[in-house]
Amino acid sequence: MARSSISTLFFLLSLSSSTAELTKPSSQNTPWIPPPLPLPPLPSASQLKWQQGEMAMFLHFGPNTFTDSEWGSGQAEPSIFFPTNLDPRQWAAVASAAGFSRLVLTAKHHDGFCLWPSTYTNYSVRSSPWRSGDGDVVAILAAAAREFSLGLGLYLSPWDRHEPCYGKTLEYNEYFLGQMTELLTCYGDIQEVWLDGAKGKDEKDMVYLFDSWFELIHQLQPGAIIFSDAGPDSRWIGDEDAVAGTTCWSLFNKSSTAIGDTKSDRTQGLPSFTRGEGQNHTTTEPVSRRRRVAGVASESEAAGVTSGKENHVVGLANRSRTARIGNSGDQNCLGQFSSVLFFGSTVEPNLISPYPPRIRYSLKGDPHGHDWVAPECDVSIRRGWFWHSSEHPKSPLALLEIYYTSVGRNCLLILNVPPNSLGLISDEDIQVLQNFTAMRRTIFSHNFAEDAIVSAGSTRGGLYDPRFIPSNVIQEGIRSYWAPEECQTNWTLILDLRKSVSFNVLLAQEPIQMGQRVMEFHADVFKEGEWRMIANGTTIGYKRLLLFPVEKAQLLRFVIDKSRADPLISYLGLYFDPFSTTQNLLNASRRPSFNDTGGIGLRLRTTSSNRSLVFRSL
Repeated sequence: MARSSISTLFFLLSLSSSTAELTKPSSQNTPWIPPPLPLPPLPSASQLKWQQGEMAMFLHFGPNTFTDSEWGSGQAEPSIFFPTNLDPRQWAAVASAAGFSRLVLTAKHHDGFCLWPSTYTNYSVRSSPWRSGDGDVVAILAAAAREFSLGLGLYLSPWDRHEPCYGKTLEYNEYFLGQMTELLTCYGDIQEVWLDGAKGKDEKDMVYLFDSWFELIHQLQPGAIIFSDAGPDSRWIGDEDAVAGTTCWSLFNKSSTAIGDTKSDRTQGLPSFTRGEGQNHTTTEPVSRRRRVAGVASESEAAGVTSGKENHVVGLANRSRTARIGNSGDQNCLGQFSSVLFFGSTVEPNLISPYPPRIRYSLKGDPHGHDWVAPECDVSIRRGWFWHSSEHPKSPLALLEIYYTSVGRNCLLILNVPPNSLGLISDEDIQVLQNFTAMRRTIFSHNFAEDAIVSAGSTRGGLYDPRFIPSNVIQEGIRSYWAPEECQTNWTLILDLRKSVSFNVLLAQEPIQMGQRVMEFHADVFKEGEWRMIANGTTIGYKRLLLFPVEKAQLLRFVIDKSRADPLISYLGLYFDPFSTTQNLLNASRRPSFNDTGGIGLRLRTTSSNRSLVFRSL
């Protein structure tokens, strides 16, 4: 790096500081400028807490665990439910150690069997031999969650294949709300209620009175987040692979979609994408579980994928399409993949037919939305949602990849870890979670920017108002933030890392309590006398993670190119991911089971000059 270039750069930065000094208050009694106006829609206190939790553990457990099925018929005898070593405390301990913030249990799945002794049906643990009919899985789990300081969520399936009154609108809605009331009044604080619109073909028609359900839930548990395909508090992202859109808004219009609304999709001859669609473990996988992700082309269609806002594409073969990496002039081919993903910036799949509009809408959200309905990504650690002896968990590297495409794209990740027929989380699942946790700690335990000198193109109130100064972006959390002067167009932050360091992950956060604002951004490093772009993106939201080839630099520039209002940035971090090498990501793209790979060792890549390109086929 030329000394003259560095001198010029710091001279320009000093001019910025000198200009800021002119705004220094003349006395300590000079009033401060108030904070910027929040930009609606805004998250509620419960939604803020929910999103800051980042990860929840889903627990699919019930008769299906013992019958090797996914969708139970509702006709299995209650006696089939007999976990000899049931230990929800172990579930909670595993979740806590792996960094999950809450547990969500299938209190009743589609088969109608209740894991608590409901007074409205005999089809429950009351009729099973487990604990002589005196057991209550929900109560035991609630106590374990409190012990480990975890939130508790409950899934109550609207579709009930056992209950005789299902199909009778008034009777079944009364029945459902009776069971919901039991769950929300007998087990303490419930932080999330999970609902979906799954229902098999040729089943009874049923009208769910969702508005009444939502009002009752919020009345009985005011702090609970209600998840469904369409909100009201959090929404399904549109696939069961935990792959959110690279553009992902928490803004949404609840009136634009409905829970389980797939009729319009079918009438157009398009595939249905109702969440959880499928039947049993031996049948063909449902549309929503196939490798075709909403908005992502299949392998045979991959040649037609076109780049969107985010570029820097990498691939392997079929050099008929190319994309330019930053300003370096390098070209890499877009190969024949179902999607080509390079986390630093991504080919935004061409979201056109055959994917229905409502899935595209859920995938990306709406920058003009009137409601705050943050996205939630669901995926199972195994192929199925319930435990099956023939299945094995995904590899730790696959889970790390999932973390990037969910939490790293402004979503909450809810990872299903199904207890086995003994009533325990299997040892191999625990081992994968432990390695996944160790990987995250290795990557994110040290922010190379934590001691950086941070400057900005402008600062609200000048540099002598500590509430909005640039250095706030290296303070963890979203409560503090940098704010630019109003009506400025130079939305730039420069981080001087004090020495040249190697990194390949950028983390950015907005103070979402002030609204989600950023629409486009990019990051540059200063090399050989000029700024070179290393990554770009669209939305940020609560958290955005960008993974790119290893860079070694001292100066990083973060630029907001487009925003709904004056942008606010709460945190910037630079990290080194030693696991996501080219070969590992190739393996992870197939999401192998832990058994297939024999485990992933935590071997670090220490050569800073290794510029392996990272990619993935979905």
